[in-house]
Amino acid sequence: MIVAVCDDDYVRNIKKKEPVYPLDERVRIINALKCVDETVVVSFEEVDDKMLLLNKHKFNVLFSGDDWKGSERYIKTEQQFAEVGVSIEYLPYTQGVSTTQIKEKMRNR
Repeated sequence: MIVAVCDDDYVRNIKKKEPVYPLDERVRIINALKCVDETVVVSFEEVDDKMLLLNKHKFNVLFSGDDWKGSERYIKTEQQFAEVGVSIEYLPYTQGVSTTQIKEKMRNR
């Protein structure tokens, strides 16, 4: 399994947040999981255009949170992927689990 980790610029510019852990530590944490074969760092361009990501990393399934399902961007990506035999599997969005909420709880202790 290949796991993509967004670079720090993506987190800062798109999520408008400072990463809790720097990129090298996030990669190290993901690489420590036994089910992970490879961790790749992805840029905004690759996150925004999944075909760039596919051409660079050659995968057959993309996993994404189901909060993206039905969005204009993902409908387009599903169509592009279908043409080349790649699917998107949506994972249930985990309500109540967010880095923002964890940081807030830590601040309030």
